[in-house]
Amino acid sequence: MKLSSLLFLLLATFHNVDASPLVPQHLQPHRRQIQQQQQQGQQQPQHAELQLKQCTETLAPADALNPLCFVTDTVSSEAQTFLKSRLGITPSLNWTDTAAGKLAAAAFNNVTGPGSAAAAAKFLQDVRNDTIGGVPVTIGTPYGMKPRNARKLLIHAHGGAYVRGSCYHYWHVTAMMAQLAGVQVLCFEYRLAFDAPFPAALDDALAVYTALITSNRYKPRNIAFVGDSAGGGLALALLLKAKQQRLPLPGALLLMSPWADLTKSGDTQTTLTGVDPILQYELNLAQPALTYVNGDKELLQQPLVSPLKADAAAFEGFPPTLIQVGLRDSFLSLSTMLHRKLTSVGVESTVSPWEGMWHVFQGANGVVPEAQEAQREMAKFLVKHLKLAS
Repeated sequence: MKLSSLLFLLLATFHNVDASPLVPQHLQPHRRQIQQQQQQGQQQPQHAELQLKQCTETLAPADALNPLCFVTDTVSSEAQTFLKSRLGITPSLNWTDTAAGKLAAAAFNNVTGPGSAAAAAKFLQDVRNDTIGGVPVTIGTPYGMKPRNARKLLIHAHGGAYVRGSCYHYWHVTAMMAQLAGVQVLCFEYRLAFDAPFPAALDDALAVYTALITSNRYKPRNIAFVGDSAGGGLALALLLKAKQQRLPLPGALLLMSPWADLTKSGDTQTTLTGVDPILQYELNLAQPALTYVNGDKELLQQPLVSPLKADAAAFEGFPPTLIQVGLRDSFLSLSTMLHRKLTSVGVESTVSPWEGMWHVFQGANGVVPEAQEAQREMAKFLVKHLKLAS
């Protein structure tokens, strides 16, 4: 029997819909027996396959503040240690006013700063500051970069929910892949939403990209964008904006769990509440999202804010794209839906799921083997699509 017919049969049996045309002959007596029992008020037979269970109400965030007390043994011991360390910890980015929000952001920066500095020291032989298109940037040159790669570039849009972080605080996300691929990485300091809401960050990204591709140094096909979390959403918005302005697109796009929709959309932003040890929408995404749009909820529906809201046709012509996402990541659905939308219009998109991994786990490459492997995967992608000398 076809699945659709079986489903209709089950529903019809319990809602007294005449399903006779779909019921095989050998099941007709059983169906009539159930109908007679229903008419006589008798209890139906306890056949498990015919029992419609009442679903459990969706857990409110307050009922799942702490991550799920389960750590799989299918990930590395280092990853298990990290996950166990998160048990009982509630990540939060809620605040009552801008000053409190900035304090919360500063606390995050204090945590990530030392690890970022260590990654820069390990993988980059030189880090310098510059200004491009009126936007402050930081450029890292990796150890062992071949001279032939000097005119190739990886541009990083850092994460932080649009309200925290800086280039200094995110070298642990990109320095390793830059060194493995042998390419310079440029991180731009887009304005954060507390002081400059949308479209300031997008304007900064566009200014940097436009200045680079109109210079004599970099051709668009020799540039790749990488974005993690909010930076991934910003990179997507930038490419959509570049298309609108008929600018040539870069040669490759790398996305680490992109925040591609600032609304609470997708299955896993609900079903992985309490499973994802990093993200919970109400606790650390809802307020940054509203801050980014300066409190205008209608803007959250705009594709340049939430790129997944764009029609599929808007993504036509996008460069080859690699999307990495952990299977405990609340953005798993966003990554999956983005991949489907890209492939539906012929974009060469690859989604790379990672067993038991959390949001932007790639930054833990100093300790976690899976993060190191993910960095190698991204480096190979860059070498292939930027045609880097190795």
